[in-house]
Amino acid sequence: MVVPDLERARRELEGRGMQLSDYFHFDASGQVPGLDPGRGNYNSFMSFQDPDGNTWLVQEVDRTRESS
Repeated sequence: MVVPDLERARRELEGRGMQLSDYFHFDASGQVPGLDPGRGNYNSFMSFQDPDGNTWLVQEVDRTRESS
């Protein structure tokens, strides 16, 4: 799932009672905690599981912001 603002999406989903992972991004060493420091497109994530046990990945992509 792609959203333009990961923090906003988190507030909305938590408001609906969903349990979400912490934010994470990737660097040369692999997956690391927190939002991408540069908040570049395609670089920040969180995840959740639906009632059937499927894991969903939520990725931040804001087409109005240039990708880093």
